[in-house]
Amino acid sequence: MHVAVPFLWNQKTDEQKKKELAQSSRPFDLDPRGERERKRYEDAQRKNAERLRDRKQWERYRAVLGKENTPRTLSAFRSMKRANSEKWQELTSDYREVLKILRKEDILMDRYHANLPMKAEPDSVKDLVRDDGTVKQRRYYGHDGKPQKDLDMTDHGNPKLHPIVPHAHDWPGGKRAKHDREWTEAEKRQNKDLLGGDEND
Repeated sequence: MHVAVPFLWNQKTDEQKKKELAQSSRPFDLDPRGERERKRYEDAQRKNAERLRDRKQWERYRAVLGKENTPRTLSAFRSMKRANSEKWQELTSDYREVLKILRKEDILMDRYHANLPMKAEPDSVKDLVRDDGTVKQRRYYGHDGKPQKDLDMTDHGNPKLHPIVPHAHDWPGGKRAKHDREWTEAEKRQNKDLLGGDEND
């Protein structure tokens, strides 16, 4: 921190001039502050940096998840983060998953592709899309680039075998589970774009 004050050389006494010249010749890397003052300043700088990092993170979360799904204020966001609460874990998980969806590069048309690929970029998402633009299937890929789970929007033409629509299939051990399951609450939140209606619901 710096302070600027006017310095009128002609109005200084010889004693003051001598003192000022001695002061001006000191090395620039000499810190005149005491240990307590220096620590107080460093703590203030660290807190300011943390607040700035948290503000940027809060703004990213709001941009990806929407204002209605994130804390309304920065202080509420920081409190949740410091507490590492269950709500915070849920929020960070939603952020990571929705970001994958937003970053998906490949949208495959079902008229050209019967199935989504078995290998993709690690931690990515691909959609199989109908001609009308609606998603038929969304596939999540794991850290190894292999399928992790499918979110299916149809009964695959077999309502008796797949009575739940939409439903999910996990890929344990690299094989797609035969039995479908209902979407989890987290999957419903993270894939609102597939469910239609108002995304603010």
